Amino acid sequence: SSSLGRRASEGAGLESGGNPMGPLVSFLIQYFKRPTLVAGISKRLESVKVKGGIEVLVNIDSMSEHSEWTKALQSDRFRRYYLVTSGNVHEIRGYNRLA
Repeated sequence: SSSLGRRASEGAGLESGGNPMGPLVSFLIQYFKRPTLVAGISKRLESVKVKGGIEVLVNIDSMSEHSEWTKALQSDRFRRYYLVTSGNVHEIRGYNRLA
């Protein structure tokens, strides 16, 4: 299953008036049962300096910590995020699902 972050429904990263905000930088994360790292990963991504915005795609391979990821990705720095949950798929399959 998957869930969509709150800003994903906004108009393809365009400001009102249709001007591009700049390029969207995407991060793909393969995650498995490290709840103490979730907030730290989010903070590191939040500190990335980009003009356009940040998109985060997380494959939660342990079917856990969904609420922790949702909470950690509430920053305005993240233009959109996707959380995909799966039951212990191979790491490469997880990245392929996100891409």
